[in-house]
Amino acid sequence: MVADYFGIEGYLDYFGVASAIRADIFVSWVVQLTAGVTDLRGFDARQAPKSGFHTPKTACAKGSLLHTSIIMGSLKLRVRNLTKNTLLADRADIADTSATRNRGLLKHTGLADGEGLWIVPCEGVHSFFMKFAIDVVFLNKKRVVTKLRPNMVKSRIAFSVRAHSTLELPVGMIQKSQTAVGDQLEMEKYEA
Repeated sequence: MVADYFGIEGYLDYFGVASAIRADIFVSWVVQLTAGVTDLRGFDARQAPKSGFHTPKTACAKGSLLHTSIIMGSLKLRVRNLTKNTLLADRADIADTSATRNRGLLKHTGLADGEGLWIVPCEGVHSFFMKFAIDVVFLNKKRVVTKLRPNMVKSRIAFSVRAHSTLELPVGMIQKSQTAVGDQLEMEKYEA
């Protein structure tokens, strides 16, 4: 057996398993998962990837809507404040992958009115190495504003432990849209 070959047997308390188990059981479970047995989320590695927003990021087929939005940047977002009936952004980009979240706005030289970046999931942002200041809106999963950080200049950090996503906007947009903590936002995705 693989486990006997490697000689691994012992406690897996580090991983949250309370009692001692043989590693070959654990290894065989991992091998079964990679062989195409459906995992706990219902994802089967043998299945052809489906297109759409709820497709796992690892199963993104070329030509799908999600792949197009990540690579081509053609998927945009319109953000409305339903509480105040104002528009925060009508051409916001979406950062929903590790690469796009890490890059953020670092390569931008500025944001025009109507532009922005929705980072999901995200509890905090920084402005190190940025070339301009931004307004930051922190949102929970229901897209209710949990915290505001207007005019965040270079070399700063802002975070909210209650946030699920952040919206980065041009400076002055929070004040212009009269957005406040507790406001309900609406995100409308569209293809540009």
